Amino acid sequence: MKNINSYRVFKHNAHEVSAEGHYVLYWMHSNRRFHYNYALEYAVALANALKKPLLILEGLNVDYPWASDRFHRFIIDGMIEKAEFAQASGVSYYTYLEPRVGAGKG
Repeated sequence: MKNINSYRVFKHNAHEVSAEGHYVLYWMHSNRRFHYNYALEYAVALANALKKPLLILEGLNVDYPWASDRFHRFIIDGMIEKAEFAQASGVSYYTYLEPRVGAGKG
């Protein structure tokens, strides 16, 4: 898929993409938005090429170097907005809010 900002795509292992799976998972963690998100655009193109549904997962851990109540409120409000947009648009978007430190590991 050279047409979608291919200079931004990096392979982190020697494995090829498997067409055996049931879906393509996009783990939203840095660019927490649906619009102007090149990684999400790439995931959509990959899902279309594989003829698989795209699932978007956005999680929020409670313990990381810059964690704060203010920042978490901002992220959670954004999750609510994205969930409303996703539901109206037929997008498979799921959230995970870590209930306690370490609960989301593994």
